[in-house]
Amino acid sequence: WHWTVVLLLIMAPPLQLRTLHGIASLSLLSTASIVLVLLLLVPALLASQPRTFATQASLPPGQTFLQSSSSLGSFVFAYQGQSIFLEIMREMKNPSDFPKVVFAANGLMMFSYASICAVGYGAHGDQITSFLPDALPEGAVRSIVGLLLAYHTLVSYLLTGQPLHRAVHKMIWPHTCDEFSSREAAMHWAAVTLSFLVFAFFVANG
Repeated sequence: WHWTVVLLLIMAPPLQLRTLHGIASLSLLSTASIVLVLLLLVPALLASQPRTFATQASLPPGQTFLQSSSSLGSFVFAYQGQSIFLEIMREMKNPSDFPKVVFAANGLMMFSYASICAVGYGAHGDQITSFLPDALPEGAVRSIVGLLLAYHTLVSYLLTGQPLHRAVHKMIWPHTCDEFSSREAAMHWAAVTLSFLVFAFFVANG
């Protein structure tokens, strides 16, 4: 719980940015962090390839429903951008360009994720860990990858929380929802975002 308190304190200030445009630079760095993670993982996975391993096209034997649904949840998390498509269009200068954004972003993600899955399973087979960084040996590379993924996860919380926080703000205090210069609006936004953050703290530790 000590680390979650630290994360709570780190998250509180950027949560006060009230638009997706406001966190665009953080999101760009998050994308860069994932690309860097993949670039670090590929040579590390190839270098740590075991001498013998097995591969198969079907689900691993003994796979439970919970394990399968957990894997499906990982896919949902990886492509969770769909959850804020409408909010992204609302803030774009030219919403008509949105289809280009979708094809570019999803194309990059599908290529990146498919490539790292192919390398990981091709190099380790059934011995590959469900969380790829766990396959890395202890050392600087593993620590860097962990920090980059932690940053990416924090930005994911900012992005997915943005439309939820706005919806709750609009439901409780509709008169300040679209105000960005008044202190009252900032206080209302802080009340919503920090309430959800504290709630997430108790869920995580529970």
